[in-house]
Amino acid sequence: MAQDLFKNGWDVLILEEADTKVFFEPEDTIASELSSKWRNGGITAAFGKPIVPYGEGKSLGGGSAINTAIWQKPSEIVIEKWSSHWKIDNFDVDKFGSYFDKASSLLKPSPVKKLGPDSSPLTQGCEKLGWSYEHLPIAAVQLQLNEGSTYKRQSVFDKLIKPNLGKHLKVQTNTKVLKIIIKNNTVIGADVRYQE
Repeated sequence: MAQDLFKNGWDVLILEEADTKVFFEPEDTIASELSSKWRNGGITAAFGKPIVPYGEGKSLGGGSAINTAIWQKPSEIVIEKWSSHWKIDNFDVDKFGSYFDKASSLLKPSPVKKLGPDSSPLTQGCEKLGWSYEHLPIAAVQLQLNEGSTYKRQSVFDKLIKPNLGKHLKVQTNTKVLKIIIKNNTVIGADVRYQE
C-alpha cells in the first residue's frame, strides 16, 4: 500500500513500533533476534480449533522480515474458505491470485538451491523418518561463505520501501499505533504511543 501511494504522488509516513536499530544492525544470536524482531518472542497463537502457533514479525516487513520471505500460495480451497467464513468483500481466488502475482513480480522469489546449516537438521530428520518435504521458494539473496552458502533476507520492506526512503516516503520507528480514527468512512488519524 505504501509503495502504491508513494508512486501515485502521495506523501507517505509508515509508523513502526520496533526500534530503528532492529532494521539496520545485525543480531548476535537467534535469542536476541527473537526478542527484538518477533512479536511475543516468537510465541503467538491464533485461537480456534485447533489453536495454531505462528511467527509474527515485529519489524518493518512484518513476517517477511523474520522468515526470509518464504513463498507459498494457499490452495484454492483455503482461499474460498477464507472468503466464505470471514465474509470478505471483493475477495476470491482470482483476486487473491492477482495480488499474489503482483507481489511475486516485485519480490522475485526463487527456488532454494542449497540449504544453510540451520535447515540441514530438518532435512536430515525428514529423510531418516521417511517423510516427504519440499523446499519452498524464498525472496532472498544467496550468499557464498567459507563454510557454505546461506541466504540474506529480503523482506517486503527491503525490496519495496527502503530503496525509496526520502522526502516523500518516511518511516517513524518506536511508535505503536493503538487505534485508527475513522470519520465518515475515512481514516483521519491515529492514536499512537511513542516508546523510549
